[in-house]
Amino acid sequence: MRPEKCEYDGGDASDNKRARKSYTLKEKMDIIYRIQKGERPKDIGIALNMAVSTICTIFKNREWIQKRYEIENGAGLLPRVTRARHPILEVLENRLLEWMNIQTQELNGNEIRDKALEIFDELKQKMLEEGDATVCEVDFKASLGWYERFKHRSGQKSAKIVIQPDTNDDFAASMNFIEKIKKIVEEGKFSLQRIFNIKETRLYWKHLPSSDSSFNIASKDYVTILTGSNCSGDAKLKPLVVYHTETPRGLKGMLKSSLPVIWKSNPKGCMTEEIFSDYIHSYLSPFVAEYSKKTYRQNKALLIIDTAPCHPPYAADICDNIQVVFLPPGSSSILQPMLHGGFMALKAQYMQCLVQYLTKNYDSTDQNSLSARWSKLNMKHCVEFIDEALKNVRKETLNGCWRNLFPQYVPSSKGSEEINEVKKNIAALSIRAGIEILKPEDIDQLLQTFEDDEGDETINLEDYRKLEEENEAHEENSCKGLDGGVLKEILDTLDYVTNIAMENDIHMSRSLAFKNAITSATQCYRELYERKLQTQKQMSIPSTYIPVIVETSYDIPSPSTSGAEHYSIKTEPSESFNSDIEDHMDV
Repeated sequence: MRPEKCEYDGGDASDNKRARKSYTLKEKMDIIYRIQKGERPKDIGIALNMAVSTICTIFKNREWIQKRYEIENGAGLLPRVTRARHPILEVLENRLLEWMNIQTQELNGNEIRDKALEIFDELKQKMLEEGDATVCEVDFKASLGWYERFKHRSGQKSAKIVIQPDTNDDFAASMNFIEKIKKIVEEGKFSLQRIFNIKETRLYWKHLPSSDSSFNIASKDYVTILTGSNCSGDAKLKPLVVYHTETPRGLKGMLKSSLPVIWKSNPKGCMTEEIFSDYIHSYLSPFVAEYSKKTYRQNKALLIIDTAPCHPPYAADICDNIQVVFLPPGSSSILQPMLHGGFMALKAQYMQCLVQYLTKNYDSTDQNSLSARWSKLNMKHCVEFIDEALKNVRKETLNGCWRNLFPQYVPSSKGSEEINEVKKNIAALSIRAGIEILKPEDIDQLLQTFEDDEGDETINLEDYRKLEEENEAHEENSCKGLDGGVLKEILDTLDYVTNIAMENDIHMSRSLAFKNAITSATQCYRELYERKLQTQKQMSIPSTYIPVIVETSYDIPSPSTSGAEHYSIKTEPSESFNSDIEDHMDV
């Protein structure tokens, strides 16, 4: 039973029973028209001295009232109502326009839709507290269709809305594809954990806006990254990195198979059909099989990719456990999940790692400190930053990227929240270190540069190859291997650090947890060190054996017993063997 509501009816507060009053169809139509314009039932009740419950009942029966009014007065007298919308939607759009008009920068569609959801939740909570239960019937998800209609309704009122350059045909094709993919998911019974998307993007790995010319070295040098995730966001795919040099500075002497990324190279540093197909066959297919086994799901995944020259048409036939679906041409800006927050979050996290590297232990008194760190930045750092950045991208952000394709699988979108937090962290790092390389207003511009997937096609990669060769000529091989001495130095240093913590920390549980974590993390190096020691012991055993000069005599049989002769052969060590003995004795 619904609780009683105490509403002001204009009568005496001491009256226990409100006098019954009838209203004409014209009065009821005026009430309906005012609600559809956006007025609240509570405000109308105060103005007309009516109970809110009566107003809500009239609005609830608006269809019957409109038909009755049309019959009695004619359709020409009806107020022009193009579409019955709940008043909360009108208030929401007005609030949204006010927020957009005070913004200092242009807004993209995702930011506007995220803010619309935030305003809707606030208005809904407020109206429920005021007793308006009709708001519970409104199912507002800030869908792509709503956003397109909102742009047409209010695009002339605010210059902050960024109109996508998609044609009407592209938009219609996108809407048709959404219905098509929904049927494919239902027929294949694909859960959101088994729906994947991959996309390549260009990353300018050594670029920061600065007036210092030293920071512009190789600022246009880039890598191509191929990565993605599933719809739930809990399965991040190992990134594939394509560079124009097979072994750049920083990776010389390292095992490519041990990198946290899949390393590929070609002269242009771009994605190709061969590389893309190999990624699906060699990595994605085994990953889906292992992921399905771990999560107790069917070994079958749906892969959604866009139509691009580097995505071969035969991609659908590469693996049996992956069903490939291509997005319609020209619909990537609308439907491609990774373009709706995924790559922006990844590149924002990458930029944060880059700024952390530059500002770590920064000495403000040394003018050359920052330049020295920048000059040491190489591809090994880039690979480390890409790996760390992808790990830091939140599950909710990756899930929110799918809102255009599968709004039913996206409860909320918090991608913009993560990006805003990272931008604040980047600005704070620069301010804390007192470095002028980044200002808050520059970060959005830099992220936009990072998000430029097409890039400058006139970049001369040969200049960067020459730069790599010059750097290699002045540097020794940075990867010298782990011999026994280096391993011992690593372990002794870590033991020294843990001993300092144990001796000086008054919180014993904390210091023990620190020591146990260090011991667990270094177990791989300790095992490697023990194996090297064991190998050295086994190799040193033959060197302790000193041969003794012996005289060996034996008879050589002769055909004649009377002519038998006795031969004696003396065996001595060779000169090279004697020199090894002497070296051993000297040691």
